[in-house]
Amino acid sequence: MKMDRLIFYSLFDYFNKKNPSDTPAFNAYLLISIIQCVNILTLFGLINYFIKLDIPKNTAVFMGIILYVTITVINFFRLFMKRHSIISHYKDYATTKINKWKNGYGIYLILSISIFLIVIFNLVTPKY
Repeated sequence: MKMDRLIFYSLFDYFNKKNPSDTPAFNAYLLISIIQCVNILTLFGLINYFIKLDIPKNTAVFMGIILYVTITVINFFRLFMKRHSIISHYKDYATTKINKWKNGYGIYLILSISIFLIVIFNLVTPKY
């Protein structure tokens, strides 16, 4: 079982129940890409705190854009292009397992954002 595909289906199911006329697969794909970028940027923030790298603002912005575009393109081919097969595969999956994963992913989402904010506000020194 691929964890990212199960998370994609869980988010798709959530967005589909919330607003079925919207594009739930695209929203799930973008949210997964954003959370992956947040986790990588948290790691970069921690590394920068201990190593004390001096990166110019333009380079940091450019690297952030390249990171987001790269992750989004990878997820586009891994998740969004295969959305129909992922949805049909997990539609028959046991709902108790999906509900466990939904709760776990909610905790993962909150912890990812919380740790990112803690690192950004407390460990990364503003230079710009």
